[in-house]
Amino acid sequence: MLTLIGCGTFSADEGGPATSDASTGGPDGAASDADADAGATSNNDGGGTETGASDPLCNGAPNCKRVVFATSEKYNGNLGGRSGANQTCQTLAGASPLPRIKGRQFLAYLSVVNDVVGANLTKGGGPYVRADGMQIASDWADLFTSGLTVPIALDEKGASVPVGELAWTGTTSSGTLSGDYCAGWLDATSPQGRGMVGDVNDALFWTNRATSTCGELRHLYCFEY
Repeated sequence: MLTLIGCGTFSADEGGPATSDASTGGPDGAASDADADAGATSNNDGGGTETGASDPLCNGAPNCKRVVFATSEKYNGNLGGRSGANQTCQTLAGASPLPRIKGRQFLAYLSVVNDVVGANLTKGGGPYVRADGMQIASDWADLFTSGLTVPIALDEKGASVPVGELAWTGTTSSGTLSGDYCAGWLDATSPQGRGMVGDVNDALFWTNRATSTCGELRHLYCFEY
């Protein structure tokens, strides 16, 4: 079940096993229940043609072009903590067929208590691009200013993530801890456990579309370090 951010109310039980599934700014106060597809909008504009193979690796450097993708697989809220999620991002990147992604270091876009997402990731001063090279933000601050230029929308293989799909974030529209983070991303069973999720195909609510029960299966966002 989802609790949408600033939307109307209705509820839906989405079900699904609590395991990995290889298928497939607005206000941050959660107020109502809604289906995973509610309010989702698509803005996958296509774009870049260059492969990105010639772009230098960032490896923590502040001013470089950073790549962002959504995972092709989905996971419940027990991600093995943020370190487990980081490893998931790196494993998928290592198997990517895309020169823009393969061989680079990636970390999960997740906030935990006392350690918000910006403490895990490099706050880059250069552009952020998705798997096809389309720019989503001009720098770190721009990610949280007035929505992305285009949605993240693509996975590590360059494939489009279906409209309505969500990604775990634990992060508000301003880049701070949301208060819903599945017990440090270690919980998939507590009936009261919830995690903030973003809409993979929405440029505005990409990090804070709703809160979701931790047993649901969601994507991750992976950012180049």
